[in-house]
Amino acid sequence: MAKKNHKNQGTRGKRTPKRTPKQTPEQKIMEYMLGIKEEVLNREVMPWDSGRFERMPCNPFTKHQYGGMFNLLMLQFRAFSEGWDDPRFVTRGKAKEIGADFRGQRMTQLWYPVPIKEKSEDTGEEEVVGIRYRRFFVFNVKQFANLSVLKIPPLPSSNWGKTDVVKRLDAVKEHMLTNFKRAPAVREESFIRAPYYAPSTHEVGLPPTRDYAKPERFAQSMIHELVHATGAPSEMGRFKRGEFGSPCAPQGTEYAYEEMVTQFATASLLTQYGFAHERRTSADYILNWFKAIEDKPELLGRSIKDAMAVVRYITKDNPLPEAWDFEEYEEVNKSLAEAA
Repeated sequence: MAKKNHKNQGTRGKRTPKRTPKQTPEQKIMEYMLGIKEEVLNREVMPWDSGRFERMPCNPFTKHQYGGMFNLLMLQFRAFSEGWDDPRFVTRGKAKEIGADFRGQRMTQLWYPVPIKEKSEDTGEEEVVGIRYRRFFVFNVKQFANLSVLKIPPLPSSNWGKTDVVKRLDAVKEHMLTNFKRAPAVREESFIRAPYYAPSTHEVGLPPTRDYAKPERFAQSMIHELVHATGAPSEMGRFKRGEFGSPCAPQGTEYAYEEMVTQFATASLLTQYGFAHERRTSADYILNWFKAIEDKPELLGRSIKDAMAVVRYITKDNPLPEAWDFEEYEEVNKSLAEAA
């Protein structure tokens, strides 16, 4: 009689549990958004319209800015819920290294892109064929119970933040228009009751600055409408052409998508331009927004990626105002005007 092999018999029949696949950045953001739905409704403010940071979130040790749209949104969501106004964030490893006391605190998940490479059959060389995202985790410095005794670098000073807000608004408009192939006309008239962008004429209309309670509200309207203008056929081509060949305003699902792109890009640019901002909105608007992403979850990821593209379009080879010395900037403009 053949002997039975009892080797590994104790594990026979047991299955190795399947590992739950990691969430994509889009899935994680969707999960977080749905989790704070009631809070958003109660406060009547969308998380990205509650910009508490007057600067881009950054790592104070490396000076790296967390400017990618996935990361910026996650940090804005957490700041919205937790009330943080300090834009300094520290990685888990660095927090341990400096002896930070973060007991009982929840980290924020962020991502960094890693290129996927494959060898080309034609050239034999490696080519980038896609992007995957790896997770890392950060704490806001306000989460450290012993923050007062930690040696964390302060935020660098900036002349930009001390500059008269009207001059800043003019500089922002000029900065945003720099990369347009065909810059839209921008009209600021007393008879205009609400800001708009007209795709058919490629024109932005704004009520005068004095009609706004705060200059930051004017900045929000101006940036929002100029972001819409990047959808023109001469620019990024988000708007379809109508029956007679003119670009027309998006409708239905495409309207929801365009509004998401514009809101996300506007929130990023407002932060990069150094404007703290908060805008209340109606419960109906909020419910319609959540319904749009619940009905079509793919809209969220698509609009986030396209908002990232808008920000890159505006800022490519175009240094942000926070890096400018404003007096030097005015001298350069004066010299250019005299030369003209």
